[in-house]
Amino acid sequence: MKISGSFSLVEPGREYHVPNKEIDDQDRLCLNERMASVGMLAAGAVHQINSPLTQVSACLELIAEEVSRLGPAAQSDSATRIAELLKKARDNAERIKAFIHDISTFSRVGGDKAVAIDIRRILDSSVNFAQFEIQNRARLTKNYAEVPPIRGNGGQLNQAFMNLLLNAAQAIPEGEKSTNEIRVSTEVDVSGRVIVTISDTGFGIPTDLLGRIFDPFFTTKRDGESTGLGLSIAKSIILSCGGEIKVTSQVGKGSTFTVIFPGLPRKVAIQAPVSIRPNHVATSSAAPSKRARILVIDDEAGIGDLLNTIFATDHDVVNASSGSEGLKLLAEGGNFDVILCDLMMPEITGMEVFERLKKLRPEMTNKFIFMTGGTFTSHSQEFVKSSFNRTIEKPFKIGALRQLVCEMVTPEAPRKA
Repeated sequence: MKISGSFSLVEPGREYHVPNKEIDDQDRLCLNERMASVGMLAAGAVHQINSPLTQVSACLELIAEEVSRLGPAAQSDSATRIAELLKKARDNAERIKAFIHDISTFSRVGGDKAVAIDIRRILDSSVNFAQFEIQNRARLTKNYAEVPPIRGNGGQLNQAFMNLLLNAAQAIPEGEKSTNEIRVSTEVDVSGRVIVTISDTGFGIPTDLLGRIFDPFFTTKRDGESTGLGLSIAKSIILSCGGEIKVTSQVGKGSTFTVIFPGLPRKVAIQAPVSIRPNHVATSSAAPSKRARILVIDDEAGIGDLLNTIFATDHDVVNASSGSEGLKLLAEGGNFDVILCDLMMPEITGMEVFERLKKLRPEMTNKFIFMTGGTFTSHSQEFVKSSFNRTIEKPFKIGALRQLVCEMVTPEAPRKA
């Protein structure tokens, strides 16, 4: 199948043009390859950012702990000011962490299987992505009603709704935020279908163009401003999840995109993406009953140094800067109470370290705590989902990590008969 077309339209102060272009199976293949490349680029960026962000976040926590130990000196104006600045820095580190999570979701556009998801979580992630375009153009209003889960690919839907939000933002001139609005809402209809509505107060779309806006390469923007693929991709993703998309518009008044999904029974368990698997929540503040020996396997030297700083008071830390170095220490008979191992490393991954150790020293495999940087291959996703070992995501909370280690080295109290 091939689609082609050419169109130009002049509105006040702006000329629009749709280039002649054909799309066939080869074009679709190239498009899929490009999207995969974008996902790989995003995954690489997440991995590169997460390690230094982990160190920044943890160092801020450690500094805050030191300030709290100043005793009477902590009541001084200077110490109070330091505490305030630390809180601001930590809050902003959390904002970066949330944004990195969104990028990690986007990086798995083709990797996740269709699962039961909460569409409101996807919408929030998409809003975070599109916020840089929205913030100077319109006020954003969210109105989420309780809705049942839907079945879909979270990464793909994230991209679809980001495209719809960017389309809405770009229909509004910059600098007119006070008089314009983008509204995102969810509701459920009488048939149990989930309805998502994204509306804007932008230029609007002429009636004779409404039937073409989802065509590949159709665009009403100047040459070089758009590929004309955003709405086409969004529609393809929505259809692949069993949904449908409709649009109404009025020139000079704005547009409304309505997306409809079959709802699942509310009792269906919603599956969170692996990338937002929560850090372990501390259930006890008990101190470890012994000084433990901890092996840290991470190709980022700064992470090893950081963990040595965190645990130096209570435990002995040995650092290995690669999977092969960690395996060598373990193969030579080194005994450790805890093995903190990065999941994704060059040459030998944490998964490979684990699998090889199952053959060399199976008794050590229950000592593993995997550290993830938020990005996953399909293989690593399955590994994390099926692994009985504990996992903590970078940037981690120091308290959560300490608690994990504490539980690993503190014998469980004997149960009463």
